[in-house]
Amino acid sequence: MTARGFLVTVLTLLFLTAPHGEAAPPSYTYCNSCADCSTKLASGSWERVILSVDIIDHGGSCVGIILGESNVTFDCDGHLIDGDDVAIDPDAGIAMMHGTGNEIVNCTVSDFSRGIYINDASLHTVANNTLLSNGTGIELAFSNNIDLHDNSSLDNYTGLSINNSDANTVNSNRACFNHIFDFNVASSTGNSGLGNVCDIPGGWNDFKTTGCSRSCGVFDDGFESGGTDQWTSAVP
Repeated sequence: MTARGFLVTVLTLLFLTAPHGEAAPPSYTYCNSCADCSTKLASGSWERVILSVDIIDHGGSCVGIILGESNVTFDCDGHLIDGDDVAIDPDAGIAMMHGTGNEIVNCTVSDFSRGIYINDASLHTVANNTLLSNGTGIELAFSNNIDLHDNSSLDNYTGLSINNSDANTVNSNRACFNHIFDFNVASSTGNSGLGNVCDIPGGWNDFKTTGCSRSCGVFDDGFESGGTDQWTSAVP
């Protein structure tokens, strides 16, 4: 190869591997309070808003977008959002009202009237969250085509409520040791799923199953005796 040919080859390789041809990564930002998270989710400036701290003993509702903001992810990154456990407050740990295509992931929510509340929305995803000691862990109201998967709803009054909501997909959720219902389905049609775990199905049936695919009793060595971390890790 001539010196000229060698130089052309090197320049070609450098051009092909240069970063200017790569797609820009998704935009994200961090938030550190209920108000900060809500403002950033509603701004339309970010694709992903990530909680950077635990929020403890918050009075009233915490994180929410209520004007139809769409296509944004709220990621708690494993952090806790904890309410003040005042029963008369009609509050929500995380609320998304109206809108389409939003996600709520990796959150632990406790001590609210509703842990996660989805109202009048469509095509949202609620995944990999843990709901503890709420009135209702996850509630869908007048919402369709929501994807709920791999959530754990434990020790609430109702684990997972589907009310006037149709065509939702509900897979591999764990709703156990709740005081009234694990699942509660009312005035809703076309919802489907499999691999769910519960004892009190409240009108829910997994695919080709009456009630949930598995009962909570097989995990007695986890949540009941050793806490939520052990119970969750016991699920295959």
